[in-house]
Amino acid sequence: MLIYAKMQDDKQMLPLLIHSPSRVPDFLFLKDVEELKNFDKSFIVKISPIETRITIDQVRNLRKDIRVSTNKTRFIVIEMFDSATAEAQNAMLKMLEESSNSNQFVLLIQNLEFVLPTIRSRCKIIKTDNKKTMSLNSKNEFDDIADMFCGAPTTALFNLPQLQTRDRSSAVGIMYGLLLSLRKRVNRGDNNAIHLANKIFKLLFNLQFNNMNPQLAIDAIICSALVRVTRNA
Repeated sequence: MLIYAKMQDDKQMLPLLIHSPSRVPDFLFLKDVEELKNFDKSFIVKISPIETRITIDQVRNLRKDIRVSTNKTRFIVIEMFDSATAEAQNAMLKMLEESSNSNQFVLLIQNLEFVLPTIRSRCKIIKTDNKKTMSLNSKNEFDDIADMFCGAPTTALFNLPQLQTRDRSSAVGIMYGLLLSLRKRVNRGDNNAIHLANKIFKLLFNLQFNNMNPQLAIDAIICSALVRVTRNA
């Protein structure tokens, strides 16, 4: 759904990628981004995910809409662009390549690695302050779970509330929490942690670009740990 609003004029047309690692940025988040305060916001187009993803149909509809000429610069904001399917991102890339000076694209993301490199290379990336990011040495809720994964994992992991998810965003949060805890073990030379971290990185890619079911992605991490134990038995 497109939402149009009235608000002034600017000439910079380089697509912007607003990266906020500490939170999922939304339209209201823009008021806190210093670099955007002088941009033209007289004609706003906002696109939000359908359920949890930006779809190919949304990008196609946007492409049709921006073909209509206007004497004002469109300020086009796409929320959670890192949730876009690979098909939608490829369509967006084509639109960025063809876009005129009438359109200022602003893509809001939390996970930079979920955006195609070809799109990242065409954008100016603005990383917002991440003051709430946990330090490597601080304790987090996944430390004990990482110990279970790397020690003697059992099927009880399937029932842990911390490993239950209903959507892609929370699954990504779980994976990043695990990676942060596993990194501490990797730094100590723990081979089990290295194996598991590698598995999680692969699943993160599948979760984004192969539309993998979020809970199945988490379950696959558990299965990987259980298989390792079986092989070593």
